[in-house]
Amino acid sequence: MKEIRFCIDMPSIKISRLSENHDFQIDFEIKKDDFVGVLKFNLDPDSIEWDLDEDGEVPRSFSRLIVSLSTKLEISRIKLLENAYFLVLEYLDFFIQYIQIELGQYWVDIGPIKDWSMYTFLSKTKAKLFIEGREENIGIPFGGRNKKIAYSQKRRRLPDWSDVLDIKQVPNIKTWIEQYKPVVLEKQLLADSKRLLLHGDYKLSSVLAMTALEGPLKAFVKARCKSKGTAKKSNGVANNLNLFPSTLEPNELTEWLDLWVEETKQWHVNKFKDAQIINWAIELNQARNKTVHEGITPDFDTLDKGIFAVEALYEFTRKVK
Repeated sequence: MKEIRFCIDMPSIKISRLSENHDFQIDFEIKKDDFVGVLKFNLDPDSIEWDLDEDGEVPRSFSRLIVSLSTKLEISRIKLLENAYFLVLEYLDFFIQYIQIELGQYWVDIGPIKDWSMYTFLSKTKAKLFIEGREENIGIPFGGRNKKIAYSQKRRRLPDWSDVLDIKQVPNIKTWIEQYKPVVLEKQLLADSKRLLLHGDYKLSSVLAMTALEGPLKAFVKARCKSKGTAKKSNGVANNLNLFPSTLEPNELTEWLDLWVEETKQWHVNKFKDAQIINWAIELNQARNKTVHEGITPDFDTLDKGIFAVEALYEFTRKVK
């Protein structure tokens, strides 16, 4: 049995429950081309942050992932390393997308994984080779072994709420990765927008947020206008935001917002009226236009409130007919 392990430092990932053995492991049976083996994701127990509640110690977050690839095939170390390079990056990319999009932990970002060369991959991990349980040397490009990823959070604290990893989700994560389908574009754009806000790229953050809303808002306004028998053009985000209130029933958006904020535990936890949310979206769209046409950087508050408003309107237009 040959096995190669990689330790990957990550931004803090929230977690709520481990297995009875105090671990969190996902196993993938790999059969690709001429390679057969097992790929495993584990949390590094030394990176888990614990807290106390009425039930005793509970896990809150972790910051290091251990990924291993093993095989019983008689293949060379270099061949095993090449398979690990392609497979680990592919599955790691899917895993991070799950964390960002399905759990809403959009700050989890270790860079453009798909663009990593072999050198970059090995420079960001601590590779160890095991043959029949014995650790042996592994060839790593000169200068690559001791580099580490550095993370810096700009401006914004991580939100207090998001969905968290739970050992019960392992079957869902396996299915999500193994049957991977392109994610909903708007959800990807929103996750990217929030992550860019966290890292201080305000210009691109504003553009992606408004792009996420444009299509769903247009479809909603067009459908509502048609059902109400009003012949109005639904072209452009600004025009649709102005038309949007006239398509609503009294207090329809306000009542929906109360339920949505409670269920999703958004970072803004106050009660909101529909006019406030719509105005925040309008202000963000105006800031986005100044970014695109004049190169002006949006201010933080406009982005922070605007992205929240955009996500609320996106979810509303998606779920309410």
